[in-house]
Amino acid sequence: MKRQAILPMVLFITLPLLLTGCPHERYTLDMSIRKGVLHRKLTVEHTENRKSGVVSAEELNIIAKAYNHKPYTKDMPPQTFTGKFTGETPDDIGGDGSVLYYESALGSVIAYVETFRGSDDVFAQLDMRMKAIEKVAKLLRGWLKHEFGAMEDFDKLDRFVVTQLEPDLKSMAIYVWMMVNSQKELSPHLPESLQTATTQSPTTKPKPPQPASDSAENNPRYDDDHPKKVFVVRMLHYLLKRNYLTEGSLPHLLSQDMWDDDDPDAMARREKLLRRILIKKAGLKDGNPLLDAVIKLIFDLEALRKSIDDFIKTTPEYKKFLKEAQARAATQPATKPSTEADEGTSSTDPESEAMNAYWNSLGLSPLVSALFTGIYSSTGIYSSLYDELVIKLTLPSGVEPLETNGKGDPKTGQIQWYGGIPKRGEPYPGHLPILCYAFWAEPNETTQKKQFGKLILKGEDLRDYVGWYKGLSPAAAKQWDTFLSSLTAENIDKLLKFRFEGEETSAFREHSELADFYTSVRGKEPPPEKENKD
Repeated sequence: MKRQAILPMVLFITLPLLLTGCPHERYTLDMSIRKGVLHRKLTVEHTENRKSGVVSAEELNIIAKAYNHKPYTKDMPPQTFTGKFTGETPDDIGGDGSVLYYESALGSVIAYVETFRGSDDVFAQLDMRMKAIEKVAKLLRGWLKHEFGAMEDFDKLDRFVVTQLEPDLKSMAIYVWMMVNSQKELSPHLPESLQTATTQSPTTKPKPPQPASDSAENNPRYDDDHPKKVFVVRMLHYLLKRNYLTEGSLPHLLSQDMWDDDDPDAMARREKLLRRILIKKAGLKDGNPLLDAVIKLIFDLEALRKSIDDFIKTTPEYKKFLKEAQARAATQPATKPSTEADEGTSSTDPESEAMNAYWNSLGLSPLVSALFTGIYSSTGIYSSLYDELVIKLTLPSGVEPLETNGKGDPKTGQIQWYGGIPKRGEPYPGHLPILCYAFWAEPNETTQKKQFGKLILKGEDLRDYVGWYKGLSPAAAKQWDTFLSSLTAENIDKLLKFRFEGEETSAFREHSELADFYTSVRGKEPPPEKENKD
């Protein structure tokens, strides 16, 4: 894998970011939950350059296993899977989840929680970053000593790496991790291009477009990228306060022209920025031979690459990898180059294999990937870095979510989520699992209206009642169910003197939920306690 100079002194020794087009999978989930059973339909399609393509048999078979579907033997066009699940969600897209169902005679409370891909081992993610940066600092110190160790003031340059650069890189790595995981788990807004395709069934007529005032762009309550913007500003502020940047260099840094290798002015600005950092941070004086030598080598990319490779070949780690590669090569015939670009190399070239193994051992690939996926996803460029996930969860008619990180749409009775998820099989170095959740209360209108002549409990009141009911012991719940079945709007005052077996005090006075229940039926507050003494 090629290495590319991205930022002077730091990222020129990292593995590259390769953005190779935008192929990805789009997963569309249509779901509803009835009596605690999850009805789930998943459509998967492969898209590239905004065109639909075939889905690999490997991907389809992972999903097919979760739905007890017959195996696929070849790549296919978009496929749809359907199934019913109780308790746990299927591991179809990659992740896990739960459907919690709490039922009572008057209604139920449902909780849908699901995570997609990513890793919830926060310590491992942060530890990986710290160790990778420690390896970078070790490599940088060794290379600098190899090239410039005999020059005057080298101790200042080495001290800068140890006492300032390495700690600051660790802080920045944590900022990047926080930025990547700071956004809402998925956007609660479907893009206009997906509104009809993902929120309408094939047999219904498309709904008219939403008014502009309802869109995310025109709704000040929603700014999905706001947390990321905060961290970008925070990181820039960090670099300014620590003298890596100046007020004057900031506009150039944020300009695309700054990183144009064919622009002499851009190269001059980069050189000026690095020179200033080494003067301010390492204490080297302008005109110092060491400073000039470092700058000259860093901005001669071919010479820099050769210098780093030459140093790596002196390290014990490289020598170990080379010995292992040579042993493997001795048992395998060399393969012919497959292209002109591969002339002079083979898949069993021990030196190339050892060099790649050395770079991979630093653990930089996931770290750099996390940095750039965080930056690019904050600008909405998901395609080459993420798969695409569209979710719509249909609630019963008239029911609204009590809590959700999606967007409830009363017109369709759906909760919607949309956004990017890490690609399947990626190491997820910077991602907590993507989380989607929704809680709602579903009244049993038939029972309520039959007993009390109207709907008495819904929404938060029903949630509180069901929570109270499910907290009763089995014996107490049975006693309450029997008593509840005898209640009507006309005899609701019986509730004032109801006691659970073994209790001396009226349940009405012990449990505030019953006071709310009484008020809902009676239409007024219960009488003061002194009027209800036995």
